[in-house]
Amino acid sequence: MTAPLPTIAIPASNQLLRFVNHGVTGDTGSLQLNGKAWLSLPAFRVPKVAGGRTLQIKATIHPNTSSGVILAHGGNRAGYSVYLDQGQLCFVTRVNSKSTMIRSDVVHEGPASFEAKWNPNGEMYLKVNGKLVGKAEAGIMQQEPDNSIQIGADLFQPVGDYKTPNRFSGTIDSLTFKYPNGT
Repeated sequence: MTAPLPTIAIPASNQLLRFVNHGVTGDTGSLQLNGKAWLSLPAFRVPKVAGGRTLQIKATIHPNTSSGVILAHGGNRAGYSVYLDQGQLCFVTRVNSKSTMIRSDVVHEGPASFEAKWNPNGEMYLKVNGKLVGKAEAGIMQQEPDNSIQIGADLFQPVGDYKTPNRFSGTIDSLTFKYPNGT
């Protein structure tokens, strides 16, 4: 019998999602990623997001590099990702293979708090350090993303305009998700 893999619990609505830990240090409140480590939530455990469900992701990042995936779920047909690209925070969605992206216009070299939200009407918003940096009409996903949720990398088909795994190096503090009814 093999030993269970280590996990880190991340708050999601009224529950804790237990992500499999692949070298991340720290705890639920402060995740330290070294550019090689990541967390993954197996596809059979991920909350349902298709059909116009609300999605909200919040955290404070302290990046060591200017590029890397903070969180990704899905691939090039359906999904969403929050990532850094040359120091700019990006929130991208995929609906029926169509990409919609919001990019901050400020380069973040130090800590930055963000809130990425996708509402039931298909509108997406990105706030950085409490200020709205953009909104867009993404539409509504009709099918669930087919991959696990990854924190610190996008290991499969990229959701955004980057090459996999595009690993994040730095600290992610106070990461939370909100889904409808925690499901």
